[in-house]
Amino acid sequence: AEALVAARARDLDETPFADDVALAAYVDSTAVAVVDLALAALGAAGSGAASRAAGRAWGYCGLARAFSRLRRRLPPMCGARDLAALAAANLERLPRRPPRAALPALLPASLARLYLARLRKANHAPDHPSMRPGPAARQWRAAAHWLIGRP
Repeated sequence: AEALVAARARDLDETPFADDVALAAYVDSTAVAVVDLALAALGAAGSGAASRAAGRAWGYCGLARAFSRLRRRLPPMCGARDLAALAAANLERLPRRPPRAALPALLPASLARLYLARLRKANHAPDHPSMRPGPAARQWRAAAHWLIGRP
């Protein structure tokens, strides 16, 4: 948990990420770490590949959604479309039917799917009004994915 706090301290630093590797390390030490903590709390630790895929999908999706605010801090040639592609690639790595005990920790991936679909429809414009689904849409999405057992 201390490593997660230290990684999040990077959010207060305006220094740009040096490259894609530094950005990937940030996503792993923040979004993937949260999924790992959730899996541990659920007693479902050991889902390493699923954890990495779900965390990276959610992390890169979050960066794509915040692209307008983070543009100056991201590596060169790293746009909202690129970040969305990284998120989508990680969604493809998720197991179709993970262990039921791990599913609650992996559900942010279902929300990444929602946001990525909206980003595509908005031509990767993160400030488009459609990028702000209401709480009901997010809750229904997560509930539906829980019911079908797919993150």
